[in-house]
Amino acid sequence: MVRKLFTLIIICAATTLVAAQSFDTLKRSTGRSELYSTVEKALAGQTPVSSARETIISATSLTEPYNGKTPIYLILDYIARHPKSDCAVAEELLGAFIANKNFDVNMRYSSLMPPLSYLIRTNYDFLGEKYSADYISDNVLRMLIGAGASVNTYNSDGSSLMTFARDTRNKYLQDFFLQQNIDLHHTDKQGNDETYKIIAGGDLALLKRLVDEGRIKIDFFKLRNNPKDIEQYPAMYDYLANICAQQVSSYDEISLYRQKFNLRKNLVQDKYQALAQAECNAAHSFSDVLKVEKKYPDMTTMTSSRKRAIYDRDCQSLKDFYKKSLEASKSNTLQTVSDNGVVSDFINNYKNYDPANQMTLARGLEQYITVCRALKIDVHQKLWSEYDDGVFFGLLSKHKIEFHDWTVNSINNLLSKAERICGSKSNWGYDNFWTKALPELANRRSQFSENVEVNRKEYDKALADYQIRKAAELANAGSSSSSSSYSSRDDEKEEEKPSRSSSSIDPETVEIPGWKIEKQERRNETILSNNRIVYEIRFDDGKRCTIVKDEVYNDYFSESAGDSYNTIENAVAASYVMKKYGKKRKHGMRLFGFNYHE
Repeated sequence: MVRKLFTLIIICAATTLVAAQSFDTLKRSTGRSELYSTVEKALAGQTPVSSARETIISATSLTEPYNGKTPIYLILDYIARHPKSDCAVAEELLGAFIANKNFDVNMRYSSLMPPLSYLIRTNYDFLGEKYSADYISDNVLRMLIGAGASVNTYNSDGSSLMTFARDTRNKYLQDFFLQQNIDLHHTDKQGNDETYKIIAGGDLALLKRLVDEGRIKIDFFKLRNNPKDIEQYPAMYDYLANICAQQVSSYDEISLYRQKFNLRKNLVQDKYQALAQAECNAAHSFSDVLKVEKKYPDMTTMTSSRKRAIYDRDCQSLKDFYKKSLEASKSNTLQTVSDNGVVSDFINNYKNYDPANQMTLARGLEQYITVCRALKIDVHQKLWSEYDDGVFFGLLSKHKIEFHDWTVNSINNLLSKAERICGSKSNWGYDNFWTKALPELANRRSQFSENVEVNRKEYDKALADYQIRKAAELANAGSSSSSSSYSSRDDEKEEEKPSRSSSSIDPETVEIPGWKIEKQERRNETILSNNRIVYEIRFDDGKRCTIVKDEVYNDYFSESAGDSYNTIENAVAASYVMKKYGKKRKHGMRLFGFNYHE
């Protein structure tokens, strides 16, 4: 990087405009002009400096070239290739050029750079791509810049004059360039500005000065330097670490700081600990504490106490429920008690953390909850939704039939499991409850089986009727009096049939119009006595559909499409596509609470 920085110099001054007497328009001279010869002899000590000065100052033309260079470049070559202690004559001659009213410091000849850029680049090349404080005096730079040469000039790689000043450790030039308002925010081709380079060079004194004077600002979120590279400058590292520590506050910011300034992460430890404490105090469940513990792995001392406090609370809730359930079990009726998820939460949360050994109790209570659930099932409930004049069959999918069978099996399994629990007479003090529940469960299982049979017969009859009606519709296809198999609800206008010209339609990319929920209500109508939310949807184009949310699987069932989806948006889209095009949309489809893929 230093090599690139030293390549400095300055291709084009911000003010570099070619004057009327541009060197670019000049022809090469076949001989030396008087001015050229005078400068050449003066530099060689063959003519008095005073005489040469007079010739230069009074010259009407400064632009006559010889061998591809005008007289000013002879002086610049000499200064660039000689220690500044040997350049007194050359500096006087340079001053004479600047004193000439015809001199333009930003003029350039042919492909040569303007004087200031040319001088520094030539010196850099002469010294083997480096700089030395023994060359190019402050006076030379001051004269050129004073004559109008811009300090905001850049080398081909984008580096600036501050590179020269910093590399030569020339505080005078640093001051001088800063007084000239040199641009410290210009970036080179690698995107690095002066702040980056000052930090990379470990020049803490200059960095502090620029920060204190308000010329630059250390921004932690824009700092390009890798703190690992700055560790070689401990004082610089500490200075930056202190400034940046004051700029971070959120968890993500503090975490980033701790990664970058690992050696001084103690500077943000109080903030880090305060965040951990706040999140730990806000944790209301065991899983919440585990999240905090994972987020702050070095704060386990803090989280462990909160973890134990929540565990003790959940143990007490478990014991309270146990006591309540025992009292209910002694009743002459089959009274059941809901645990509101206390037992299942305990079993799920404390598989790997159970210092008080309460998991055995939780497993025992799980058996009680299982029997209570079996006793609450509505065994007489209708297993299929309303057939709606055949729409149910027209849109019925294979997956819904499978769901029906799965539901029936699940209920039978639950009832059988509850019977086994009661028959085993597990010794948790529920003997009276088990005794009363066992015959009731057997009776309920029998009633459920009968209900399944009745519902199946109703389904088979409705399906047969639908198939007869459908066959008649097909036979009368094309008749204007033919009724749509997609019948409307009584309170809605009749909707058109799916388009017959939709064979090229891709159901996954159909544009869905705007829609809104016109009505929603909660219904306690599912087989396992879990609530459903029913949404009545109206599209901007007048179409309607009904979406049912199953809170067991968190599915959204589209009555039109006959399938469940992971979001209400996907269910609404599927309904629209089915109603308009008669096509199945699979995006977001789910089966039994799981994403479905063909």
